Amino acid sequence: MYTFNDTTKGTPAFNSGLEVQFGGVSLNQEMNNEDGTFFVANTTGRDVLDFHHETATIKGRDGQYLYGATYKEREIEIQVRLTGFTDLGMRRQYERLNRLLFSREAKKLVFGDDSERYYKAIFLKVKKPELEDANDTVIKLHFICYDPFKYTEFKTVATNEVTYNGDFPTNPILRLTTKAGSEIRILHLETQKYIRLKATYVQGSSLIVNCETREIMLNNRNELMNFDMVNSRYFKLQKGVNTFQVEGAFLNYIEYKEVFA
Repeated sequence: MYTFNDTTKGTPAFNSGLEVQFGGVSLNQEMNNEDGTFFVANTTGRDVLDFHHETATIKGRDGQYLYGATYKEREIEIQVRLTGFTDLGMRRQYERLNRLLFSREAKKLVFGDDSERYYKAIFLKVKKPELEDANDTVIKLHFICYDPFKYTEFKTVATNEVTYNGDFPTNPILRLTTKAGSEIRILHLETQKYIRLKATYVQGSSLIVNCETREIMLNNRNELMNFDMVNSRYFKLQKGVNTFQVEGAFLNYIEYKEVFA
């Protein structure tokens, strides 16, 4: 159950409801203007995620065989009261909203009551009002997150130990400086997975290991040709303490995002 404030009378300073940012732009600030008002009343889809079960029917076996389970995409709906002070003002409001929601790829979707985390969302559709020409109406903005998780911005640690507080594993980025030698080995102690590079290295080169994109750059050049593909395994930060042991290089710092559902 929700109630709307009367935002079409009095001073322009009023409560615009829950703040929503899409692509780094506050919809509340942009949509409350000389043409009309925008009030966020309610949201759905930010709670428990649904699962998709991969199963198969096997002859002679009761029920089905479960191969695995993955999260489905997340769908978020934002209920908004949209007004225009005039007929023309309402048309301008729709034009402005179309511009703000336009994207051909996922953008950050942030809510004011959980501002330290963001979803990767793309606008899908709007549930239109019965009277499209009404100057005071309620619409529902429907976003879809094909990646169902939510993330923090990058955090940085300048030691070889990370205490990871996310609920789901995350891919770190490691920034290092090489020592003179013929091998670099980066071991994630808790999982015993490691990355090994074999080449002739000089002192002081910049080395970046990105476990998400699986890119390894040495002085901005691709270093994957020296990657030990047989024995190396990319690693993820697990909840709790994560420790790195590095040979052949200095570990300067580790970057990572915390992941939640």
